Amino acid sequence: MPLLYLVYLQWSFLFSGKVFQTFDRWTEVVQGTSWYLETFRPVVLDNAPNCMQPELLVPSNVNFLDAIYRDFADEVFQNKSAGLLGAAVQIETESYDDLGEVDKDERWEQKYGPFHEWVEGAFPYVHKTLKVEKVNTWGLVYTWQGSDATLKPIVLGAHQDTVPVDRKTLSQWVNPPFSGHYDGTYIWGRGTCDDKEQLIGALIALELLAKHSFNPRRTVILASGFDEEIGGQHGARTIGNFLLERYGENGIAFILDEGAGYGDLLGRTVAVPAIGERGHVDVKVQVNYQGGHSSVPPRNTGIDILADMIHTLNLNPPKPLLSKKNPFYDTLQCLAAYSPDLPLSVRKDIIRSSTWAPALKRVTSWVLGLPSGPLSPLGGTLIRTTQASTVIQGGVKVNALPEQVYALINHRIVPGSSVAETQDRIISLLTPRAETYNLSLSAFGASIIPHEAKAGEVFIDDAFEPGLEPAPVTPKAAEWDLFGGTIRAEWAKRDVSFNHGEMEDIIVAPGVMNVNTDSKHFWKLTKNIFRYAHLDPKGMYNGLHTINEAITLENFLGHVRFLSLLVLNADEARTF
Repeated sequence: MPLLYLVYLQWSFLFSGKVFQTFDRWTEVVQGTSWYLETFRPVVLDNAPNCMQPELLVPSNVNFLDAIYRDFADEVFQNKSAGLLGAAVQIETESYDDLGEVDKDERWEQKYGPFHEWVEGAFPYVHKTLKVEKVNTWGLVYTWQGSDATLKPIVLGAHQDTVPVDRKTLSQWVNPPFSGHYDGTYIWGRGTCDDKEQLIGALIALELLAKHSFNPRRTVILASGFDEEIGGQHGARTIGNFLLERYGENGIAFILDEGAGYGDLLGRTVAVPAIGERGHVDVKVQVNYQGGHSSVPPRNTGIDILADMIHTLNLNPPKPLLSKKNPFYDTLQCLAAYSPDLPLSVRKDIIRSSTWAPALKRVTSWVLGLPSGPLSPLGGTLIRTTQASTVIQGGVKVNALPEQVYALINHRIVPGSSVAETQDRIISLLTPRAETYNLSLSAFGASIIPHEAKAGEVFIDDAFEPGLEPAPVTPKAAEWDLFGGTIRAEWAKRDVSFNHGEMEDIIVAPGVMNVNTDSKHFWKLTKNIFRYAHLDPKGMYNGLHTINEAITLENFLGHVRFLSLLVLNADEARTF
């Protein structure tokens, strides 16, 4: 009997799959040892071929370039630039979620009337030289018509609006949020880092080029929406349609919109223009359940059920997905090629990951441990769909059972996934919970659990507008080479023009944006969208969307120089 029992245990162990699970875990441990890796998976540490650098690109008109760089170095020009950004900050252009239609809500006029009046007076050469058109009243489209109609135009994008300032935080600001104060180092106020520095920087660059009688062959467009912080439906969406009607699908060479910049990434200065962007979908989960007096409650109230559903979603987060189609994978390849402080084991695994799944799995684990930020080019959020419960509502009185409760859940969708996959996950997780509480379930327009004889109802649907898929990825073609070459040129000229001393060359790496920008309304215009601001986070006092928003003048002027070079380089390009 004991022998038969042992045979039974062995048989059960084998066919339960545990032996295979144990073997898999053992294999994973062995494959992670340095002996195995160096013996069976050796790597060549030179990863530069997997992060090819665009050729440094300086405009060929040396005399013109010298003339504008003399202005860049002039203290009068620098102080005037600080004053222009500061003046733009002084005009409040906050976006609120409850703003109504442009022709009905008087707050639009109160904010953008003064702002447009100031812009027109502040940039006389721009308004003398470029055609200015208003789209949906407050959208700005500046067109500098080129002489060669066969060349596709370029678009510089920026938004006029900012997030609101919480008036309860005013005492925490070093300088008032709408002062625009320049203290000799920083320009202070709401919008200095998001996104008036992009708009005013572009206007300063165009003003300078016009002042020096630049005559473009390629048309240059500055497109500025006014409600990016609430989705861009009134501003960028209408501008996108306006430009689409004029230039047609793929009628634009490339678009520059706001995004991350450059900075130290593990011991090397790296610029990370985002060539992709996460998608998003806001989901509303609503529970309709029995009301009544709180003195005789059911076992679970509607609030309890909703809380359980949110908890279920949080206990089962979306799985990480480090796809080779995700531009962040290219970011990692560049780190493996050029960042000296990247741990050697991670460097080797990044190189191996292109052909070996266990290495990709270990890289995924390493990335998940990195901190994330809205504009950070690194972080675990760039390889997984995230969910955040941001609004909850339910109940009207302490002694009345809530009859209707709901939560709003924001999802940011990783490249390689989709809105449908995000929705399917929610349905699969919440259907069993609805069954547990004997509730009907309707999700995204489909009946999942019929309503007959149920104790209550669960409705799951888009909270606002339909979800947004992850953005199409910009190809690494001639437009990418020009963009990256311009970044490298601005950086290289700092040595010569501004006596920054010997500086290591900047590396350019493709990346992906954590957040959405107005560029989502421009997808049909071009395959080439770069989300980038030529700024160093170290030159921002406290980041963006928070108290003490401020930017150094030096940081801001670097962006102005980059925009000027970008227009000049694009004007000389003939490969697109």
